[in-house]
Amino acid sequence: MIVEGHDHLLGRARCQGELEGPLGLGEGTIGSVGVPNGVHTVDLYRFFRSNIALRAGVAPVRRYLEPLVADVLSGALDPSPVFTTEVSLEDVATAYRRMNRREDIKALVRT
Repeated sequence: MIVEGHDHLLGRARCQGELEGPLGLGEGTIGSVGVPNGVHTVDLYRFFRSNIALRAGVAPVRRYLEPLVADVLSGALDPSPVFTTEVSLEDVATAYRRMNRREDIKALVRT
């Protein structure tokens, strides 16, 4: 998924093509958070020639969890755009399989 911004290209680099896809869109920054499954090589010279910065790292969930939960519970933050499916507690294993196959991004578990 690529969203063109003013001077940054935002996306998720879940595979080789998603990492290299933004290279033809112009200069700026590509940011990727999380484990890039399926990315085996990175040709840094292509980024250098295109004047594109690559920023990547793990998602430091524990650093942001407490304030985000407080914002969700207060109604200041709507988390619904993140979820691509809803499942019951009994279907959690299926939801994890679907996320692993990249059929869903995040599952909301309703109890």
